[in-house]
Amino acid sequence: EFRRVLFRSGGYASFNFYAIDDVNSRMHILRQTDLLGYGRMNLDGVHEFFLRGYVRYDDFDRGDSFDGQGDEWRGPELDRAYYRFDLKRYLSAYEGVNTRNDFTVTGGRQLVHWANGLTMSQIIDGGEVSLSYGPVTLQAIAGITPDLYSDIDPFRPEFDSKYDRGFYG
Repeated sequence: EFRRVLFRSGGYASFNFYAIDDVNSRMHILRQTDLLGYGRMNLDGVHEFFLRGYVRYDDFDRGDSFDGQGDEWRGPELDRAYYRFDLKRYLSAYEGVNTRNDFTVTGGRQLVHWANGLTMSQIIDGGEVSLSYGPVTLQAIAGITPDLYSDIDPFRPEFDSKYDRGFYG
C-alpha cells in the first residue's frame, strides 16, 4: 500500500536561430524548434519513475540544408526513461526501520555522472547500483550509449553512425 504519491510533469519549447558561413563565405540559415516534455512519479520516496522526450523541427532557408534533404522533423525521441528503487527508504516507509546503510538500483536510459562529471558524464542504456555501509559507498555501472547521440570520440571512424560504446565501472 502506497501512502504518498508525488507526480510532477512539465515541458518547454525553445527556438534557436543559426546563421553559419561556409568556407566560401556563403551564409546558411537554420531555425530549430524543440518541444520537450517530462513526467516523474515517486511512490513513498521508494520507487521513482521518470520519462522525458522531445521532438525537433529543423527549418532551413531554401538550398541551405547541410545534408540536402531540406526541412525535417526529428523525433519523437525518448531521451530519458528510468526506474529507481531505494532500500533505505523502503525500510523506513514500510517497516519503520531507520538505518545508515542503503542499497539503490537504477535501470533504464539515464545520465550517469561520476566524480563531478570529470570521470564520466554520459547518457547510457543500462543500470547503476549503489551500496552504502556506514560512511563507505560502492557504486557500479554497466551500459551502452543510445543511438540518439554521436560517439564521445569524434576521431573514431564512423563516430556519428556506430554508437555501441560500452561503459562499465
